[in-house]
Amino acid sequence: MPQDIISSALDSIDNDLYIKLLRELIEAHRKSVKAKNQYDLKAKLLRYGFSKGFESNLLYDILNDLGTDSVKR
Repeated sequence: MPQDIISSALDSIDNDLYIKLLRELIEAHRKSVKAKNQYDLKAKLLRYGFSKGFESNLLYDILNDLGTDSVKR
């Protein structure tokens, strides 16, 4: 695929909407995740985000903003 088509498609993505979608997906999945502790919860949410194709830097930022205080056991 030509680079100019890829660049055009990536430039057309609204960053705010993209981050909002990622945050909503993580928050929704968080409600159903069972974890032993905060570290385990964060790891599970991180793997979930990776499996959906999101970038690590965005996932780390969102997980740090959300906090992982409510661990469901």
